[in-house]
Amino acid sequence: MSYFVGHKAVENGYLEDAGFAINGGKGWSNVVFDNHKIDVSGNVAIAMGNYFFTSAADGSKTKVEYTFGYKKNADGKVRIFLHHSSVPYSVPAATPTAEITEEEVKSVQAAWANAIKSISKTYLDGGDYVAAAGKAAGELYGYGHTNVLFKPTKAAEAQFRPTASDAMSYFVGHKAVRRVILRMLVLPSTVERDGRTWFLITTKSMSVAMLPLPWATTSSPALQMEARPKLSTLSATRRMRTARCASSSTTPQCHLRRSPKCSPQVWWQL
Repeated sequence: MSYFVGHKAVENGYLEDAGFAINGGKGWSNVVFDNHKIDVSGNVAIAMGNYFFTSAADGSKTKVEYTFGYKKNADGKVRIFLHHSSVPYSVPAATPTAEITEEEVKSVQAAWANAIKSISKTYLDGGDYVAAAGKAAGELYGYGHTNVLFKPTKAAEAQFRPTASDAMSYFVGHKAVRRVILRMLVLPSTVERDGRTWFLITTKSMSVAMLPLPWATTSSPALQMEARPKLSTLSATRRMRTARCASSSTTPQCHLRRSPKCSPQVWWQL
């Protein structure tokens, strides 16, 4: 009763009830059932479909989905024992992305300029400039989040760089990218796949890096790079790296070669 006539009309009514039968005070002028199906089994029947309510105030119609259960009672009268109604499902409108402010643009521009200076300084100081570039790329570029339209200044053969690895080749040089996987330092034993998919996980005894490759399957898109316990030099560590591919592909098209002593899923880095 609280639902049909509203919480104010009954004692201990529910505050959420405005009175469906009276349309919250506006009233209904007509109700039409449109049965999708009625299934009868003995003294029980189930009906499912839509019904349409016409507002007495303005003539507007409201479509509601229903499922009713009817049972013939001992006195021979058919009564409702199941009643479920719901508003038809509708796809919610996409939440618009917040507008970019001019201050945010200037902030990203400043960060980009500082990143170039920082990468250059790291290189000139003999540091790991590839790692610095990888971190900056993960923070500043939209790879993994959106399409990136990148046309480098000095690029004739590969004019456009749609992937992160393409961009890194331009920023740090093709030799550096081939020699060291694009990476981002993260906490030990933590893997993040949020667009910064290129990283190096470092612990006291080992390093693990992951990088998506063009020939990886959709079910296993990542190539996992593993290293044995760190050695004394970077070159020695690099020589110990092996690549284990989760993909079942047997026709790889990447800069790796297969070890003749290993299964098709095991590859050595060039």
